[in-house]
This record gives sequence, structure tokens and C-alpha cells, in this order.
Amino acid sequence: RELALLWVADRVEEGLTRYRAEHGINATWAARDRIVVALTTGPEGEALLRRGALIAGRTAGRDLAVVHVVRGDGTVSAAPDALARLRALTEDLGGSFHTAVGDDVAHTVLDFARSVNGTQVVVGASHRSRISMLLSPSTSELVVRSSGDIDVHVVTHQRSGRVLPWAVVRGPSRRE
Repeated sequence: RELALLWVADRVEEGLTRYRAEHGINATWAARDRIVVALTTGPEGEALLRRGALIAGRTAGRDLAVVHVVRGDGTVSAAPDALARLRALTEDLGGSFHTAVGDDVAHTVLDFARSVNGTQVVVGASHRSRISMLLSPSTSELVVRSSGDIDVHVVTHQRSGRVLPWAVVRGPSRRE
């Protein structure tokens, strides 16, 4: 029964893809869940990938797509061996590894998610200080703001929310 349902979901997905292309529809229409992991090559990359695989693995028929964004100016932001290790882990977990080029990481991740008909995006929590995030929003915050109909999972890790002692924001004291 499950195989038959997956086969039907594949046929529906193919039909939806054709219909969307013929009618110029860019909105997400998915016959099955497709999880997109926005991968970093930092120490949190593996944790993000494993969390995305866990979300994708809960139900049969879910797809896992992993995207790493490279800046458009050609500067290398990641060590090739780290990318190779994460690519191998992606394939071991049953996902597909993709590279996208763009200067605005949040916009590029969401464009990729929409292009593969993604229903959920997994991003890492920012490791920047609160003051830094007040001056400019983090990539994960920009993804959440712009996601529209795509669900976003913000995954914490050891480096997320790192705050300098002098940067702690305190509420007003209560005096009675």
C-alpha cells in the first residue's frame, strides 16, 4: 500500500510540475514534503544536516535536498574537504546535495527551495551577538521573514546565541 501511495504521489508531483510550468505558477504546490537544508560548512553543518534528515525520515515519501550557497563574486567560503565530507554525509542520509550561487544567502536559499518545490527549510540559529543582530538581521531571521508558505525550522547548536557578557540586555528592574 505504501509503495502504491508513493507511486501515486510521484505521478501527482509530475503533473503538478507540468501544470505549474505551463501556467507560470511559482507558488509551492507539493504532493509530498520536501525538506531543504541550508548548509553551512561551520561546525554546525553536520548538525543541521542530521536534523533535516531526521525531519525528512519521519514519514515515507519525504525528500531531502541540501543546498550550500556560494557567493557570486567567486570567493571561496568553505574548505573543499569540508564540503566533500558534507556531500558524502548527505548522500549517506539519502539526500541530494546542491550548490547555489548568490550574494543574498537568505534569498538564494528560498529561491532554491521554491525551485525544488520545498515545503520546509532547515536553517541554523545565528551565532552573532545580540548587538550585531540589532544592527542587521541574521540570515536565519531573514529566511523566516521571507519564507511565505514555506515552514522554517531554526536549529540551535553550540555556537548559537553566543553573547558577550557586556552585551546582555537586561529588562527594567522592579522596585516596589
